[in-house]
Amino acid sequence: MSHVMGTTNFTVPIQESDGNEWLALSFEQRPPPLDCLWKPPTQEEIANGIRPSSSNWGQWEIRRASCDFRVKYGGGFVSVRGGDLFYVDKHGRVLIGWHGTYSPPLGMDDMPQVDRERWGN
Repeated sequence: MSHVMGTTNFTVPIQESDGNEWLALSFEQRPPPLDCLWKPPTQEEIANGIRPSSSNWGQWEIRRASCDFRVKYGGGFVSVRGGDLFYVDKHGRVLIGWHGTYSPPLGMDDMPQVDRERWGN
């Protein structure tokens, strides 16, 4: 499950990330879990490198994946490929949209949920 829209020229530097920014937060700093499709990974999944997902569209920051990694979403996993652009919320959780889209995360209407002016919407 992945979806990447066409390439876009970016005028600002994009920070590279392995999708693990949220691990730097102390347990007390971590946000409460999201419901339904964006449930956090279990301790076992975290130990296996699975990242958490988010739907906090208003808190986005863009990243470029420094390596391949997987994100928990909708009872399964979304694979993010090294070099792909993806978005994180303020807690470093990867923003995942409808049907596992992430670059950008799309809504049910197939419209970007973040950074709409960059994607032409």
